[in-house]
Amino acid sequence: MKQHPTVETTDFHGLPALKLTARDGGTATVTLHGAQVVSWTSARGTERLYVSEASAFEAGKAIRGGVPVIFPRFGTEKAGQPAPRHGFARTSTWTLETSRTGDDFAMATLRLTDDESSFDLWPHNFRADLSVCLTDATLEIELEVENTGSRAFEFTTALHTYLRVPNVQRAQVEGLQGTRFRDAVRGGEHTDRDDALTLDGEVDRVYAGVERPLLFTDGARAVEVRAEGFGDVVVWNPWSEKGAALTDLAPDGWKQFLCVETGRVLSPVRLSGGEDWFGRVAYHAVR
Repeated sequence: MKQHPTVETTDFHGLPALKLTARDGGTATVTLHGAQVVSWTSARGTERLYVSEASAFEAGKAIRGGVPVIFPRFGTEKAGQPAPRHGFARTSTWTLETSRTGDDFAMATLRLTDDESSFDLWPHNFRADLSVCLTDATLEIELEVENTGSRAFEFTTALHTYLRVPNVQRAQVEGLQGTRFRDAVRGGEHTDRDDALTLDGEVDRVYAGVERPLLFTDGARAVEVRAEGFGDVVVWNPWSEKGAALTDLAPDGWKQFLCVETGRVLSPVRLSGGEDWFGRVAYHAVR
């Protein structure tokens, strides 16, 4: 039986959060800490996102899993620019800007703006809105960034999505064939020639200019990924050796996820004063 969608306050491992419920009973949970979607369940209760139980669920610490918001920098620090690896957005406290429901959706928008602490890390005036919209079988996430100052700035960004799998060795991603990618494991740039990307070891690739939808499957389940405004796709799994070195990853946790991330990684977004940008991704549970 269908129900009216809802948005309710809740908590996630003690962190303030919002729970969105769709007509069919599917849910999504997003924390104010990092504006991070940490759960997406089907109407039958199947969890489609991975979150490590070894994460430090506390202020100032990144949550390992879900959909971390990477901003204003993807990757490591640069000389003279002290913003931490993958930026500060994922460890900042966002505020609830709006929430609403309709006959077939539940939606919440969280906001992050510059303050003294962000200025110490990245000296720019900005507004970032992260909107999460849940409908039957579909999770849509949109990131909008506005330059609220007068000086131009550049940023890189990604939605670092951890898709849950029973065994990553059975996972595959279709839709990347013919696409150039930068390979952090092998080094250099290559072109994907395979019908589907499968894993037999560590993977850390950034695919450039991905325009068509992707299909992520792990045997029993399938999720279609459609993005707009991002352009790049990152596929990442640390595998056993590097996974064991991650203190916030549960033992053998690397087997339970594959990151399929949409972002602007290879070419930064540049915004002049008053300009804005958005990127949107929709995850649709095919089965």
